[in-house]
Amino acid sequence: MTDPLGQSQVIPYLAGLVRQGYRISIISFEKPAVFEQQRGTIQALLDRSGIQWIPLSYTKSPPVLSTVYDILRMYRTVLALHHRTPIQLLHARSYISARVALTIGRKTGIPWLFDMRGFYADERVDGHLWPQSNPIFRSVYGYFKRRELDFLRESSAVISLTHAGKRFMETKLLPGLDSNKTRVIPCCADLDRFDYTRFAPADRDAVRKELGIDPNALVVVYSGSVGTWYMLDEMLQWFVELQKRRPDAVFIFLSAEQERISQRAVYFGIHNINLVIRKVVYAEMPRYLNCADLGLFFIVPTFSKQASSPTKMGELMGMGIPLVCNSGVGDVGDIVQQSQCGIALDVNDPEQMQASVTQVESLLPLDKATIRQAAFRFYSLQAGIETYAATYAQVLSPDKRNPDPKT
Repeated sequence: MTDPLGQSQVIPYLAGLVRQGYRISIISFEKPAVFEQQRGTIQALLDRSGIQWIPLSYTKSPPVLSTVYDILRMYRTVLALHHRTPIQLLHARSYISARVALTIGRKTGIPWLFDMRGFYADERVDGHLWPQSNPIFRSVYGYFKRRELDFLRESSAVISLTHAGKRFMETKLLPGLDSNKTRVIPCCADLDRFDYTRFAPADRDAVRKELGIDPNALVVVYSGSVGTWYMLDEMLQWFVELQKRRPDAVFIFLSAEQERISQRAVYFGIHNINLVIRKVVYAEMPRYLNCADLGLFFIVPTFSKQASSPTKMGELMGMGIPLVCNSGVGDVGDIVQQSQCGIALDVNDPEQMQASVTQVESLLPLDKATIRQAAFRFYSLQAGIETYAATYAQVLSPDKRNPDPKT
């Protein structure tokens, strides 16, 4: 919960479900260094939301064995919690938690929700984290692919991040899977927070001044990490082409990975005057995004990414910022096409890459209000909360409901 993803993609949904009347406890694994820095802030936030938090320390090494150890710790923690306060529903976020929920569901009969968050095992392989040349990782991959089918069969409901992922599960992964069992909830955005109307023109100019950017420059923004899945080199190459047309262009990275970004920018000949890298806490992200004219992100379009929903997409759209991104990733291409909020291109097609640069000037006048309205259509946090609530109601049969409060 101390990671930005926990603050944007876990806590807001669960806080909304508490407001619907559910009583919720979170068991999470936390990285020790970040936990010490953020513990007080997150604890206060969860206290205000009425959520019980049971943080456990994340174990990173040795590989595989550390994960087994953490699974056992989570299993014991869930059973201890159940002994104190009977649990009526387990909400398992991703595959590690689902492995615990599967065992506890079999042992106790507690219904559980498989909130799959994408194809975990395939992501580990596509991201070269589980190289299949290694027999241990090949065995781990096979294990989780077998369990994946158990998760889909034995969970009471399934949440997919994308319609593309849902279609694959129902037609290829587990043909015959009841389509009513799976609901789609993308990585939604808090559109009350990510709202350009909260900021005056003077706020935009103030951020540009703070960052040393000319008020009239063309500003391209990328937000978040540039780790396994994001195509940093291709984004920098795209920006180099943009600079040929707009020498005043500035590329802002709102990211903590300054050294890596700087090194690659130097390699591509991007000067410091055209590059800003700033680590920004989640609460400050909208203010910095607001100074941008264009949002850019390219994601490696692997098999596993058809189940991926980029968190940054809804946030950028909420801020009314036109997008340049790539298709072949989840529902991204379909959403861009339907909302007309930018360009979704084949990142492996040089002609499309070049053409997108020439179209930038036509994106800048796009109506911010129209883009933001599309964010409500596809990425509304409130809609996500309502879908979770409907799924909870579906899973919890009347005889298992605790009317006041719900648990």
